[in-house]
Amino acid sequence: MAKKAYIGIVEFAKQIDKTPQYVRRLIKNGKITKRSLKTEGKRKLIQPEKAVADLENNISFVNKKNLKTNQNEPKNEPIKRNTENETGDELSEAFEGQLGIVSAAGLTNASLAEAQKIKERFAAALKKLEYEEKSKTLVRATTVEKEAFAMARLTRDSIMAVVDRNAAVLAAETDEKVVADILRDELAQALEFIAAE
Repeated sequence: MAKKAYIGIVEFAKQIDKTPQYVRRLIKNGKITKRSLKTEGKRKLIQPEKAVADLENNISFVNKKNLKTNQNEPKNEPIKRNTENETGDELSEAFEGQLGIVSAAGLTNASLAEAQKIKERFAAALKKLEYEEKSKTLVRATTVEKEAFAMARLTRDSIMAVVDRNAAVLAAETDEKVVADILRDELAQALEFIAAE
């Protein structure tokens, strides 16, 4: 006997061991996409293979553990979504409303579960940064820039002060060795002052 291409909501609900109301909610929330549905009058029909693929892609891992099908598919093997024959518009429709933020970030091929994993990774990274900042192992770049600028200014001012303090003494001195000693002592004093700050 040939397999039906489309089945009713009640029959599909039995296949995945859920209630028809749950399946209708999945359709309403976009977890089962329009590409898996067909309408005959007022009745909605579901293409089981596409609907199960939609559920695999759009339901978080917590909800997937209870999702089972009675179809002749090998156990413990995820159903992979075949996107070879789909156009960009169909793919966009599949994720519309579910992954708005993710698609805006350029991750339109991510499933809902993948998007949740990405969100959790970012949240964990932010918590880590907050912890490191509070424990003083991480410092804001603006703070470092301000302190580096202050240290550079202090260094410049200390070195330039050597010239002002010793100009008259160096101008009067004719012995090269004495000039070198005076400069060495003054520069060492300036650098010690900088290191103490």
